[in-house]
Amino acid sequence: MDHRIRGLFESLVDNYFSQNKIRLFVSAIQDFKPYIKSESDFVYGWVLGILKANFTDFIYSVEKRAPTSEELEEVNNILKRRSVELRTIINREIMR
Repeated sequence: MDHRIRGLFESLVDNYFSQNKIRLFVSAIQDFKPYIKSESDFVYGWVLGILKANFTDFIYSVEKRAPTSEELEEVNNILKRRSVELRTIINREIMR
């Protein structure tokens, strides 16, 4: 993945990892609590899904191509590297 795309994706991740953004996700699931076993896992999966979809949409719209397997692997590696950070933010917001 080139540096420009990586930088844009890291900025997107930073934006979604903000406490205000995560607070919105936690608030949005309140009506679904009876159907969710783990609020933390639900929000975690939701955020990861949105980030991966946004990356794919960006590549399609700006680069006019599908993401390469190497780019998708790098996205996964970035998200894995920052998973503890995301989990911490989510759990903090759930406990509020």
